[in-house]
Amino acid sequence: MAISKVTLNGTTLMDVTGNTSVAGNMYKGVIGVSAAGESVTGVVPYWVEEDVTTAGSVTKALDPFVLYHFTGALTDLTITLNSIVKPLYILTDGTAWSASLGEHYAIPVANVKSVYLETGSLATAYTFLKADDSVGGGSVNYATGWSRTVLAGNSNVTLTVPSDATILYIQKKLSADTDYTPSRIELDGVPYTSTYMERYHFDFDSGATAPTLTLPNTIIMPESFAVDGSKHYEIDILNTYGAAISWAIS
Repeated sequence: MAISKVTLNGTTLMDVTGNTSVAGNMYKGVIGVSAAGESVTGVVPYWVEEDVTTAGSVTKALDPFVLYHFTGALTDLTITLNSIVKPLYILTDGTAWSASLGEHYAIPVANVKSVYLETGSLATAYTFLKADDSVGGGSVNYATGWSRTVLAGNSNVTLTVPSDATILYIQKKLSADTDYTPSRIELDGVPYTSTYMERYHFDFDSGATAPTLTLPNTIIMPESFAVDGSKHYEIDILNTYGAAISWAIS
């Protein structure tokens, strides 16, 4: 039985009721204690990888904690950074959500008692899944539609998490061209965002003619930084500061 507070003769010996440990806000494998006194194991992956094979002039919005490998022959590379308030794409085993599985957010809710959603001006659709529900079948089937509850725009609701639920699925798009991402998500009162998600990384090879690299104007790079031809570049961005390392390639 979980214990969140112990008091003896009026003296508090242990109190974790103010803890904010939530699986979706902790690194994978890190163990914490929730405000309810329950053990919580983090599921956030350290890094996942994505290959970008497009050549020529490329514009790419980077998600945090993804290693982007630009493998095409680049003439221009323009980088933008997605907001850190966006929920992580997470599966039950802690790996990154694959875009091929559909435009959805998969948020760990094991040991979470309640979820608070603000839908903003657009509707949001959601469903809860158990560990044995299959992705692509069972309660969720991306080919034929899925069993869901749709919240109207400008809704603020608190959802009670079923005791056997391990994942909250939120549909990111209700139509092909409109993003219906909730404006705010809280798990047991804790916002489902974290400042540690402000780190981005990408790499690319420059050809004999150096490509033009354009970063957001808020990013501060070393004064001596420049992209030269015939080099491999690794670029790392943390908060508003960028760092780069490069070496010659044949």
